Parts: sequence; structure tokens; C-alpha cells
Amino acid sequence: MGAGLLAEVGLVVHLAFIVFALFGGLLTLVWLWSVLAHLPALAWGAYIEHYLLPLVYPPGLTPGV
Repeated sequence: MGAGLLAEVGLVVHLAFIVFALFGGLLTLVWLWSVLAHLPALAWGAYIEHYLLPLVYPPGLTPGV
């Protein structure tokens, strides 16, 4: 039960980070200081996406139609 709970917490934290990286810029309209957390999160998300996208969707995964 401990490992399952830890996995679920990790999943929720990861999802929260993704949502914050995508839509955290909208928070800056309400709380200007949130830009200090959003910009590094956005940069990290863009950096990881650049290198992980070929691993998730390798070339030749789907044949041409």
C-alpha cells in the first residue's frame, strides 16, 4: 500500500507540474509574482519535451498512409 500511495502522489505532482507549465502564465494575470515560478517550469518543460519527444514517438512508429 505504501508503494501504491507513493506512485499516486508522484503522478498527481507530475500532472500538477504539467498543468502549471502549460497554463501557469494565466496566474500571472492575478499574481504577478507567480511568473518567478512559471518561467523556470516552462523552460524545464520545453527542454525535457525537446529530448523526450523522439523517445516517446520514435521515427517510423506509424507507417505512412
